[in-house]
Parts: sequence; C-alpha cells; structure tokens
Amino acid sequence: MPAQVTQKPIFPTPQDAEAAFYDAIERADLEALMTVWAEDEEIVYISPGGPRMTGYANVR
Repeated sequence: MPAQVTQKPIFPTPQDAEAAFYDAIERADLEALMTVWAEDEEIVYISPGGPRMTGYANVR
C-alpha cells in the first residue's frame, strides 16, 4: 500500500491561520501546529521572553 500524502491546508486569511495555530496549541497537537508553518528554512519564531528560532527544524 502506498504511503499516504498529507496535504497542508491553505488558509484563506491570516486570521484563519492564526486560529489554526492557537487551536493546535490549545490541543497540544504538534502535527497540527506545524501545518500552519511553511516547510522552509526562512521561517522565524520568537516566543515572548525566549530565544529567536530560525528554520523549520528549530521551530518544530
């Protein structure tokens, strides 16, 4: 049986992406959280009071 390919969601608005982000955090669902991020080494995350994280692997 071939591996199943999961397609990343397309968020029609920034608000939809933000809602998906916070919903995933509330559910402690890392896989859902990572669907909001681009799979790209250019992504950056800065948490309040935390260090700057750059790149998909570091953000994950």
